[in-house]
Amino acid sequence: MRDIKEIVKFRNLGTVNQNAVTIGNLTLYFSYNTIVGFEDNSKIVCSKNAWSKTTGKLLNKIEENKNKRLEYEEFLKELREAFIRNNLLGKEEIINEL
Repeated sequence: MRDIKEIVKFRNLGTVNQNAVTIGNLTLYFSYNTIVGFEDNSKIVCSKNAWSKTTGKLLNKIEENKNKRLEYEEFLKELREAFIRNNLLGKEEIINEL
């Protein structure tokens, strides 16, 4: 049986409020307790900053090109699809708020 530490990996990205959690091929980027970006099989998807300066700094680390960032509602749709592709969420399940 595999150890959970082999499946789920946690990384601090410089401050207590900037972290990443990797589950298989999916990396979730957190600012405070909100997922603001993710990487799925080397594809980076990032939300536009609707929060704070601290979150903006993290978003700049994840994706420097602000034109590639999505509105938060569109970002959540992409995140849901990534969860489904990675077998972390069933198609019938809905992410209302992360």
